[in-house]
Formats: sequence, C-alpha cells, structure tokens
Amino acid sequence: MPTNTGITCQGRTYYRNLPANVRGAELEYTVTPTHALLINGSVGWSRFWSPDIAARTVNRRQNNPFWTANAGVQYQFSVPAIAGTVTPRLDWTYESSQIVSATSTKYNYLMPQRSIFNSRVSYDNTAHDFSVSAGVTNLFKKVYYVNVFDYQGLGYPQTDAQPGRPREWYVTLKKTF
Repeated sequence: MPTNTGITCQGRTYYRNLPANVRGAELEYTVTPTHALLINGSVGWSRFWSPDIAARTVNRRQNNPFWTANAGVQYQFSVPAIAGTVTPRLDWTYESSQIVSATSTKYNYLMPQRSIFNSRVSYDNTAHDFSVSAGVTNLFKKVYYVNVFDYQGLGYPQTDAQPGRPREWYVTLKKTF
C-alpha cells in the first residue's frame, strides 16, 4: 500500500459533542385468545434531547420518529380436505413523522408519518412436510421515503430522497426432509 498519498481520513463527527438525554420505552405483546388466532406486535417511544437541538433556529426536535409500532394478526384454519392448514396473516408497520434537516424549513414535510401493510397466505401440509406461501408487501401501494438528505443547509438547491419499495408479490415453497 502506498504511503504519503495526500489523503487524510478522519472519522465523521458533529462539530459539537455535547451530552444528551436519551429516553425510550418499548412494549411487546403476543395474544392468543384461541389456539388458532395469534395477535402480536410492539410499540416504541423514544426521546432524544441535546444542547445541539436546543440551539437550532428551526426544527427543534429529534430527527428520528418519536413513535414506532407494528402489529400482526393471523388465523389458522384446519382444512382436512387438503390435509393441512391455511393461515392468512396481515401485518402493519408504523413510524411517526420525521424532520429532514435541522436547518431547512423548505423540505420539512418530506418524511410524514407512515403506515405500511403486508399480507400473506400460507398452506402447510403436515402429511408431506411442505408449505406454500404467497404474499404481498406494501399492500396499498403507499408512496413514502425511506430516507431524505437535504443539501439546502450546505448551500446546494437540491434534496435527495430514496423512495420506499413499491407493491411486490412473492411465493415461497418449503419442503422438509
């Protein structure tokens, strides 16, 4: 490896490294009111506060979402005619709104709260030890951004954003030997 290339690598850090307060809680649950019905999920809350946030002129809040949640429900039907079970499932994921930039107000609403739904139907054949599942992600074709980077605070008139995945279909086959 050549030496003295003129490149200096430095770790990325904020210009201030000040103490911060981080608070959070998460609750996970699994409920099975009957043998065939399963309901599970979680809800989380986080709060981040530091002098850097207090010193901002705009967007005096943490960048990440305050609230996150997810839930799923499934019901297993026994179907003797096809020697197995059929299980439909619906899943939901939620994130509260997020700010994009600590300095920009122009692009403040590119990351609104979002709810995404996924669904799946599975067939399990216990006699022959195989299963088939078919599913759909982003069931309602929600348009959302995974992340956004606003260059306005750096003096550039642009914002880059990565859109979330569109509706996608899948099939999974499984055989146990």
